[in-house]
Amino acid sequence: HFYKRLSIHRAMPEKVATTEQGLKPGKYQAVAWDLDTTGRRLIDEICQIGGFYKTVAAESDDNTFSQYVMPYRNPNPGARRSFGIKVVNIGRYRMLKDLNTGKILKTKSEVSALQDFMSWLGRAKGESDGVILICHEPQRKVLVPLLLEALYKYNLLPAFTNVVKGFCNTSTVVSELGDKEKITSLSLRSLCKTVLGDTNLPTNSATDRCRVLVDILAAVTGGENSLINVDKIIEYTQTVQSEESQLKSLKDVLGTQGTLRPIFESQLKQKRLVRERAMNLRRTIAEAGLDYSALESAYKEGSIRKQLEPTKAPTDDIDEIVKLIEEHFSVSDGKTNEVKIKDSPAVNGSS
Repeated sequence: HFYKRLSIHRAMPEKVATTEQGLKPGKYQAVAWDLDTTGRRLIDEICQIGGFYKTVAAESDDNTFSQYVMPYRNPNPGARRSFGIKVVNIGRYRMLKDLNTGKILKTKSEVSALQDFMSWLGRAKGESDGVILICHEPQRKVLVPLLLEALYKYNLLPAFTNVVKGFCNTSTVVSELGDKEKITSLSLRSLCKTVLGDTNLPTNSATDRCRVLVDILAAVTGGENSLINVDKIIEYTQTVQSEESQLKSLKDVLGTQGTLRPIFESQLKQKRLVRERAMNLRRTIAEAGLDYSALESAYKEGSIRKQLEPTKAPTDDIDEIVKLIEEHFSVSDGKTNEVKIKDSPAVNGSS
């Protein structure tokens, strides 16, 4: 499940710096948003955009946004389980199906869905200085990068930034402001129990998760009339420009990771736990800015460990990385030497 239990003591999200990255104080409207996607990678696609917000005015249908999108790729097994949707073929047509109701979902193209979402956000903004989009990602961030990539694709970012002024990952807010005696996990399901005292709230679809998130954040920030106290979340909010620069860094890391595949190839073909461990180690190397050729140089100089120290990774991880790299390049050296011996002309051989 994408919302796995996550120990609050083991992996707390970092508090956002409130300098150039942070949002200036102002009168903002908090809007919860979420995506159902085909998976958790940057190349995955949007299947549903969901949104929800509350104001002092009476709640109407326009407080909620929901639009399904027909993706080109099929949702992976994890996405199908988490979001309860799958792609089915009916005759010559591909359609999106709700696994819980068995109904075919009404979909739009990605660009139409994004334009509708932006129009809805414009209405949500009202007379405020702008919208703060709040989403809940206690683990690796994927929602904001996927949304930004989609907006880039259709050149919609300038219009988007006229309305949206920042993004807030609510897992940071909950871990900082929540009751640490009660909150043992930052997963949304767990927070429904520990913050809202209700284990029966639906969280399958993006819209369901948005509704739940608004209630959780209203409770954690101590807002009046079940509304979010926006002043308390501003310091945990990053500007759109800051998120863009993080996306650029993420792409750089992913590019570096791609070069490291030969080192981790055998582990990436094994069972899930081994594969996940290998991907974490590979990410550590990539975040240190070391690609394949840099590792090869470090191996020859005997400076692999020294190059990895700035990552502040656990000693066990560094030990394992060093061992893997040394094994890989020593085998490569062995093969190169064999080739040299085979290719070298015989000294005393007859011509």
